[in-house]
Amino acid sequence: MSELGDLLELIFTARKSFRTFQATVRNWRDEEAQAEARRRHHSARGAGSVVSLGPRSPAAPETERFSRIWVQPPSRSRYESYHRDGEPRLTKIVNGDRFWTNNLDRPLVVTNVQADQTVVASPQYTRYYQDGKDIYDPSNALLMVSLEPLGRATHAGREAIRVKAWPKDDIDPNHPLSELLWAWADEYELLVDAERGSMLRVAAWIDGRQLMIREVTQVVFDATIPD
Repeated sequence: MSELGDLLELIFTARKSFRTFQATVRNWRDEEAQAEARRRHHSARGAGSVVSLGPRSPAAPETERFSRIWVQPPSRSRYESYHRDGEPRLTKIVNGDRFWTNNLDRPLVVTNVQADQTVVASPQYTRYYQDGKDIYDPSNALLMVSLEPLGRATHAGREAIRVKAWPKDDIDPNHPLSELLWAWADEYELLVDAERGSMLRVAAWIDGRQLMIREVTQVVFDATIPD
């Protein structure tokens, strides 16, 4: 098989490569570059209008957030997201068909975990809040980009494959790629775990300016996860 073929096989079997997965993830973005990229993205959509309602966030040249992920297939996971100062943003727990989510940014609490009944989790809701999945199973996001292997590197103590990526020409520019890849970037550099296929790092650019970095800072495979 070719180098690209081996890479694709690695990525698309990543979700089957572990018994458990635990990671800490850093998310950084340039807010000014993102705003410019978003304006370009919306200007390509043709006639129409976009209205945003809600309080204006304080201007900041950049933002940095952190998240932690615990996964035990097929249906047991926990996701926590934090602001740079350590203040929690979002917690989501899934155990089979039961889930509990607390979004402190909105605020919003949604749960079907009750003492006297079990309600089947909504598939649409579960997908919407599947935070962190693209790190340990990047297959869906990478369907929408072309890939070019660039060699080897090391990240977070793991051997990685460096990959250049860019949106495919036949992908709808208005379709969001995923939390992992932004539709309005024009180039990405990826670090893919050379053994497991999970994503270790993603960096995105537009016109040579870096938009965002999403990188694993710690990762553990196959360790026991407490109840």
